[in-house]
Amino acid sequence: MPEPTGNVYSDLSNTFQSNEKGKLSRVFDLEAVQQSLETIMLTPLGSRKFLPTFGTTLSSLLFEPISLETAIIVKNEIRAAINKWEPRIIIRRLEVIPDYDNNALFINVAGFVPGLREFEFSRSITLEDV
Repeated sequence: MPEPTGNVYSDLSNTFQSNEKGKLSRVFDLEAVQQSLETIMLTPLGSRKFLPTFGTTLSSLLFEPISLETAIIVKNEIRAAINKWEPRIIIRRLEVIPDYDNNALFINVAGFVPGLREFEFSRSITLEDV
């Protein structure tokens, strides 16, 4: 039987580094939820053989110009994916802002995780990320 950790959520770290005991590192609570957000956003739809509807279609926007229209499409895609795959999150605010100078989109998700607290997750996504 696993030992209670006092954490609400835990997951393996996506860095795949080992801890001092030689086991894979773990992330807990808000860090686990935020890691999940990033995984959902950056996983191309259809890339997981046994879970083909997991992820987003952001990679299909790879050669679209960075524009307000693209930002709206990305925002709707991210909102739908979070609502489908991350039931732990209640979204309070979702912003996708074009960064024309860096050919990127700045994504900011603010929300609440019941049992934990409010959080804000920000990520700049470029063509190389998806």
